[in-house]
Amino acid sequence: MPVFPAALDPEEEPEDSHSTDVPAQIVTAGSNLAANVAGIFDINHALGTLVVVGDYFRTDAIVQLNLYVDDDNIKYAGDGIFQIEGGGNEAFNIATFLDTDPGVPSFAGSNVFPGIDWHVDVLDGDLYDVSVVTQQNWLYDSDISVQDSYLTNYQLLMGANEQGNFAEIITIGGDYDLVVVLGDYHEINFIYQKNVLLDPDTLKVLGYDESFPEGESLTDPSITSGKNWLQNEALIEQWGTQSYQELTPAWEALIAQLNNGDTELDILAGLGIPNFDDPAFNILLITGDVYDVNAIKQENVVADADVVIQTLPAAAADADPTMQVASTGENALGNFATILNTGPAADYYIGGELYEDEMLIQTELVASDDDSIKESNPDALANELVAFTSPPDEEGHDEDGVAGPVYDSGHSDVLGNVLT
Repeated sequence: MPVFPAALDPEEEPEDSHSTDVPAQIVTAGSNLAANVAGIFDINHALGTLVVVGDYFRTDAIVQLNLYVDDDNIKYAGDGIFQIEGGGNEAFNIATFLDTDPGVPSFAGSNVFPGIDWHVDVLDGDLYDVSVVTQQNWLYDSDISVQDSYLTNYQLLMGANEQGNFAEIITIGGDYDLVVVLGDYHEINFIYQKNVLLDPDTLKVLGYDESFPEGESLTDPSITSGKNWLQNEALIEQWGTQSYQELTPAWEALIAQLNNGDTELDILAGLGIPNFDDPAFNILLITGDVYDVNAIKQENVVADADVVIQTLPAAAADADPTMQVASTGENALGNFATILNTGPAADYYIGGELYEDEMLIQTELVASDDDSIKESNPDALANELVAFTSPPDEEGHDEDGVAGPVYDSGHSDVLGNVLT
């Protein structure tokens, strides 16, 4: 199961950590969540014995990438000690390759006999067993907020968006005690995961209030623009025996008889082949190659470039202390994938060569994480914020004029142009 940050655990109800009893300027523009969860459980090949006349190719591969940009421009001024968290980003790539042996002993060379009731299915040609999951989240949340009230408790939530994809594929094939492949066997298990976060924020906070009286929970203005979290977690598990045997002349003779469609077999040909609790001995004969492919692709792209302005006018110095909290970071991106592929519980018999490969590529790219944090003169920052937030002074502007109505002849609905 995926492990989310505590603050973003979907099983947990969010708690309001900010008091509503005092004047406040509080904005949350980040805290977005994008998550992909997928599982492929390929139980098609959970059988007793597998015989491959040709070569056996097995490849397990995991590719993981975390990339983020977190250049923040923070400018602040005023009394009190500002609590500023511009860094604290975390990125993780976790990958596991696991081989699980069910513990069934090899039956090669034993006197185990499957019985005399043999049922044979023939698949003429190649067998393609393909399971593919693709998941993508694209989340754009670039916000602009301006707060200048100092007499009310103004809590603004502009972020905390959530996107998630959850998928599970379970494939269960026929109940065969013996599968014979006359060609080659190709097994591929592949997981690709990518997180991309673009989080360059601009924050300008001007506070005139002194620190809260002793005993209050928050005493100083708080700015958080970092503390983002990215994680890729992947598991590829192979379940089945690790007992590999070479084809013997007896096996080659039995395969030839099955391929020829013979209806009478030498009773000794079945020695050493287990029948798992079924009166009939079920056989699948594949005349071509087998392509067993399981693949998961997961991507999260979050763009969260926010502009936050909080300002207290000089008159606020004589009012009750005002709490100031600005948060534009704490975004979470997560990919979680599992592939479980089953093989024979008893034995592999391979006539050609066995090729096994495991490939792991993990990359963490910090394209840019340079924060600019500057303490400014309160008067200078106040003038800058006034210039930033004031409407442009257009020539011919009449402050006493009354705006006339605007008609849209294309719509009879007076609210129709709101969404156009």
